[in-house]
Amino acid sequence: MSSITLRTQLIINGATIFLVALLVLASQTLAGPTVSLLQTGTAASTITYQGRLSDANGSPLTATLPMTFKLYDAQQTLLWTEVRTGANAVPVTNGLFTVALGSVTPLETTTISQAVWLGLSVDGDPEMTPREKLGSVPSAHTVADGAITTSKLATGAVTSDKLATGAVTSDKLAAGAVTSATLATQTYMARDNSQVSWEGGLATISTFTFEDVPAGDLVIQATLTGVYQGGSHGSIFLDSPSGTILSDHIPSHIFFSTSSWSQGTLIGTMEDFVGGTLVIRILGSPEGSNTKYQFGIDGDPRFGRRIIVTAGL
Repeated sequence: MSSITLRTQLIINGATIFLVALLVLASQTLAGPTVSLLQTGTAASTITYQGRLSDANGSPLTATLPMTFKLYDAQQTLLWTEVRTGANAVPVTNGLFTVALGSVTPLETTTISQAVWLGLSVDGDPEMTPREKLGSVPSAHTVADGAITTSKLATGAVTSDKLATGAVTSDKLAAGAVTSATLATQTYMARDNSQVSWEGGLATISTFTFEDVPAGDLVIQATLTGVYQGGSHGSIFLDSPSGTILSDHIPSHIFFSTSSWSQGTLIGTMEDFVGGTLVIRILGSPEGSNTKYQFGIDGDPRFGRRIIVTAGL
């Protein structure tokens, strides 16, 4: 085969590195700079290798040529070979060719995670010498499923802001992996500063709605300020369409003195809440038809109702 000038270009993940070399007969050698590559990907990777071929007169070649690429370690032990012949021979057009090393013979990232030397031969010629050092190749490896366990995570390392919405689904969690002990408690608070009159009959004093409440047991604490305005007394209690609240029915006259504003607190629990939307109501149940109370004063927050829900217990 006549003398061929080889000008090559390595492109790995957008980083472009040029090699200039002279490829002639077997008695000639390949000389060039040390090259440091950056390769990322999965266990099987490819490296895009581009070059320009011309004859002894400098005229670009157009042909389909067999080529052999080899990688060696520092002891010059052969690590990998890719032979491109037949249907895999390399097309050269106007002197230009491009190959994806690793697309014929899989190229493992573990192979190029160390300093390696590239050997190249074209159209049956002996491999050019000396081999070209490509340098060590840092790799981004794919972590096997189940490789990251709780013992390998620092406390507080995974927070909600580091997880994409919907990234953690039930099918990705082992049975029993999430318990009340592994979940941090969450607290929800809301206010109702409206003015409400309770005059006989069952009355809804306030309704509070919370979204995306985690499943589990809940503790609910409601504080309300009101004044007794006459008639029979009654009882005040917590209720929910979202589940059963275990709460005492507190006699209203314990809370509120005649003609004097006072404050009372209700505490209840809900077991095994299914999660999602939580609705809590403060209800008043009279002992007679003439019960009369007032809660709140025209939006004044000092006289409103406040509820605190602790979830994730």
